[in-house]
Amino acid sequence: MKKVVPTLLLTLAMLFGKAQTSRSLWFNELIPDAGTGNNEYIEFYNSSRDPIALDCYVVVSYFDKLPGREEAVYIYDFPSNAVIKGLSRYLISSGSPVNFRGGTYTPSDPTSFSNWNSSGAGGSLLKYTYSNGNWGAGESLNTDFNNFIADAGGMDATLFLFKINSDGTISFVNGFVANPRSSDVEALINHLKTFALLPITPVGNCFTSTVNLDFKLITYNNIDIISLIEAPGTGNGYAKKRDGLCGNWEKTSQGEHTPGTSNNFGTVTSNLTTIQDYSCNTVSFSITTNGSTTYPITVQLFYDKPQTGFFEATDEYITSKSVESSASASNTFTVPISSRAVLLVYQTSLGCLGNVAALTTTCSVLPVRLRSFTAARSKQKKEQVVLKWETASEQNNRGFNVQRKVSGEWKNIAFVTSQAGNGNSNTTLSYEYTDINNFSTATQYRLQQVDMDGKSDFSDVRTVLSTEQNGGLVVYPNPGINGKVNVLFKEQNAVKQVIVSDASGRLVKQFPQVKDNNLSIEGLPRGFYTIKVIDRSTMVTSVEKVIIN
Repeated sequence: MKKVVPTLLLTLAMLFGKAQTSRSLWFNELIPDAGTGNNEYIEFYNSSRDPIALDCYVVVSYFDKLPGREEAVYIYDFPSNAVIKGLSRYLISSGSPVNFRGGTYTPSDPTSFSNWNSSGAGGSLLKYTYSNGNWGAGESLNTDFNNFIADAGGMDATLFLFKINSDGTISFVNGFVANPRSSDVEALINHLKTFALLPITPVGNCFTSTVNLDFKLITYNNIDIISLIEAPGTGNGYAKKRDGLCGNWEKTSQGEHTPGTSNNFGTVTSNLTTIQDYSCNTVSFSITTNGSTTYPITVQLFYDKPQTGFFEATDEYITSKSVESSASASNTFTVPISSRAVLLVYQTSLGCLGNVAALTTTCSVLPVRLRSFTAARSKQKKEQVVLKWETASEQNNRGFNVQRKVSGEWKNIAFVTSQAGNGNSNTTLSYEYTDINNFSTATQYRLQQVDMDGKSDFSDVRTVLSTEQNGGLVVYPNPGINGKVNVLFKEQNAVKQVIVSDASGRLVKQFPQVKDNNLSIEGLPRGFYTIKVIDRSTMVTSVEKVIIN
């Protein structure tokens, strides 16, 4: 995708802090040299599956001291409602829409974007000048300010991300440095560490008193330094080749900027050497070389949904394992639906992604392509649950076991024979089964497709409410166990926003676009939680309380 011409040497450095607060929030793409009529922007990426509230984070941009020029920092405090969704991006810029060389980006979701010149409640942008060992007071900037990253234009970028903790302390998260004039990034960091404490007063709900920003917290350990050769004038930005991947920064040119969307270009270099195999329903992996990355390493298994070979927010999480040391660097997963392509995602102890491997099974693909599968109570007879499914094609298919789970084990309740002649069809076939269901709790259904040779595969699970559960949602089990609860929605076709907050009202998790009629929420510590569900078409809100034991 990129032409490389040996003309100008650039040094990029990505800094990782030992005292990281969130090991999932990363600089992902930026343009410091916007050009006339265009906007600077910075894109962040969340490499975890959980949302991160950004109200307590600040971005610090330093511009270095040159003859006749002052030394200062700009500090951007995110607005109170800023949230970066799991496996997604958040953009800050000098304008909206965002104009850049080669295109325009118009944010479709206001919760994933902020304009640092008009960031809204709880947000602010101030300049602090450093002179003779002292900091000046915070100065407001023009409302069309477009030099947050590079004060005098050009390709400089010295950016740091800090988090203000609830007790008033500050933690260093990570940073990005691009300095074409010097390859000695460590000297720059050591210079910054000589700065006095900078008193700042964050705006919003995080911490309302003055806190001291300490530049000594910036660490130089585990720096990825990449030397790039570019023709002058061909590039005016920087981006990771893959979202959230450790290192792998590259200078970007016109036509390669992707604000608000996935970064998928060029050949990547993984900082982990791994071997993996997908045979039938078993995925095996082995970490053969760990490089400079320390354990533990979290290995996550996802369905590649839709199948692209890239790690994206639409991919469906299955399970994960933690590799604590080289002694346990080999392990296996069982894939519930073995015909689907999967992704193995290796998340390092730093939080960035050490490697992402796309896998397809070496077994022959099972012979039925399921187009749709629904389960819903009959509007005429509430005690009946009607299951409907369609197949796009069938080969060697004997039929389907209809399975039900109320509590405990899955049970076969019926067998529906294939409508295909001799089990083979290339046209759409429709099936229906009605189950008498008077259970007082939610019921789960799935299909087990069985071929002529006895091989089988399972569909996704569908859940229905009991006849007594008339609310907009049901949370079960309640109390939840092992940090997990399930949420079942009455309105099956509506797109829902799900917000989970703890007893103090703090946002814990957020799911902005839930289209299925059920949702599994995992990773909740012990405590009391409120689950709010908003129907995005009607804005009707339903609320349930849940306890995690």
